[in-house]
Amino acid sequence: MSGDAQATVRLPLWYGALTTLLEPFAVGWGQGGDTAALRARRGFDVPPGDAWIHGASVGEAAGVGPLVQAWRTHHPEDRLIASALTPGGREALRRSGDLAVTAPPYETLAAARRALSASGVRRLLLLETEIWPAWLAAAYEAGVRVAVANARLSDRGWPRYRRWRAALAPLVSRLTAVAAQSETDAARWRELGVASERVVVTGNTKYESAASLMPASAAERAEARRRLGLEETGLWCVWGSLRPGEERWIEEALRTLPPHARFLVVPRHPELWRARSRPGEANGRAVWLLSLGVLREAYRAGDFAVMGGTLEPYGGHNAVEPAALGLPVVLGSSTANLREAATALVKAGGAIAVSSAAEMDHAIARWCGDPDARAQAAQAARRVAIDLGGAAERVLAHLEARGFWA
Repeated sequence: MSGDAQATVRLPLWYGALTTLLEPFAVGWGQGGDTAALRARRGFDVPPGDAWIHGASVGEAAGVGPLVQAWRTHHPEDRLIASALTPGGREALRRSGDLAVTAPPYETLAAARRALSASGVRRLLLLETEIWPAWLAAAYEAGVRVAVANARLSDRGWPRYRRWRAALAPLVSRLTAVAAQSETDAARWRELGVASERVVVTGNTKYESAASLMPASAAERAEARRRLGLEETGLWCVWGSLRPGEERWIEEALRTLPPHARFLVVPRHPELWRARSRPGEANGRAVWLLSLGVLREAYRAGDFAVMGGTLEPYGGHNAVEPAALGLPVVLGSSTANLREAATALVKAGGAIAVSSAAEMDHAIARWCGDPDARAQAAQAARRVAIDLGGAAERVLAHLEARGFWA
């Protein structure tokens, strides 16, 4: 633990009763009938290890690979376990390095105690906002040190956490360290009850992999377009990670922009769009890719990007990946999930922030009609992506300084 004496944290009786009552229904939620995951959720058949890294889903898992690489450099003797709540997250973790991958325990003290006992871990690293009271209480009870990396408390979620501060303070105050994404996040974790000296801003390790990407050459861009079945000439605007409701921005752009502006649309959840209207597809103005794992290829084929999840109130998705690949980015106003990156991109000129369809159309028209402005924005976006790298080393340095391996 964070230097505190090993102690039991008492959870509210109603919380334990509620999670126990819901267990028969909730333990298998989103697991697709995966028998191994169901057993792990109950704390059984968890692999042994020295340290456990946990993130909620695919988004958090994107930051695990760089962390593991840095961890192996600093502490190669550690056996690492990683978990994600969703099957997609666990699949992403399996691609992150030499890890034993499992599902996290369900939110009861009994399941958490079984999982920690079976694994034998002495360190637990949670990603972003994974505050699970029963798991934390069981970890402290077992003398496991707990820290948070890529720590954030979103604008949407912060009022709720703030209301529950009194109940959460006994849990978060025992954290060994918090490595926050931004100054805003750091201030919120301190207000929630973490001692100031245990919280530092280290950035987001999920940008590490993106920062190492290289922009596509003209030949590589042409090849990517051939693989995706696109016309090799003309300009392609990639709408990356589009979310439901954001198609109205495409509809408006199709009405007002000239025909040479072509759209390549990659939805965040392609299965949701097979039975939905897909603007621009019928007349060839837009190509919709309804497959998983094609977003990076789409960015390699494109000239600039519109970042999905920022146009409607979703909080935004990873804009650093297209920036690293040399694409300037159009961002809507919903950027709580990428606050630091969005601010840096806009300030450097690598992104344009818009708050209306008219502003969106103006931004797209500008980059379609001014290749010099587009090239300058692309270079600025690339520089920001590189500057956002290095978070994994900063996280490990902070954990070491706070005695995570003591």
